[in-house]
This record gives sequence, C-alpha cells and structure tokens, in this order.
Amino acid sequence: METRKALVAIGLSKNAAAVYPALLEAGSAQSGVLVRATKLHRMLVYNALDELIDEGLVTVTKKKNIKIFQAADPAVLESRIGRLSDVVADVLPKLHEL
Repeated sequence: METRKALVAIGLSKNAAAVYPALLEAGSAQSGVLVRATKLHRMLVYNALDELIDEGLVTVTKKKNIKIFQAADPAVLESRIGRLSDVVADVLPKLHEL
C-alpha cells in the first residue's frame, strides 16, 4: 500500500498524509519547504501541521521567531493504533447491546 494511502487509512487527513512524509524526508523544515515539497496551498500545510502536532507526530520550535517543524519518530503511529484498538475494544460490547 502506498505510504499516503496507509496514513489516511489509519486516520490522518489527506493533507497531513502528504506533509508528514515530506517532513520526515526534510528532517526539520520551515513551512515554505513543505509547501514546495507537497505542492499544497500554504494554509492547507499549516492545517495539516496543526493536525500532526495534535497527534504528536510533529513538534515545533522557534528560532529567531521563525517556526521550525520536526517530524517525530514514526513509531508514534504504533501508539496511535494502540489507542484506537483500545477504543474499539471498549465500544464493541456497548454496540452489541443495542
């Protein structure tokens, strides 16, 4: 399965699934680098970065008042899948009772 499709399948938005691999390749980058790499509009990249930050897949630091984004280790995705598995295990019995 293609990387972007796999990231969408585990719950990331299409844009976040484009930005995360681009940031992994870059190591750390300003948003402009990601805009050029993904060919997405600047606001779509910022929205995707916000989503990835919320998911713990990206961290942001400021150097001289410029935001630098860095991708977290992809192993973070395993913990995300574990949380989703726990949610499913919790809700299934409740759904069966309906």
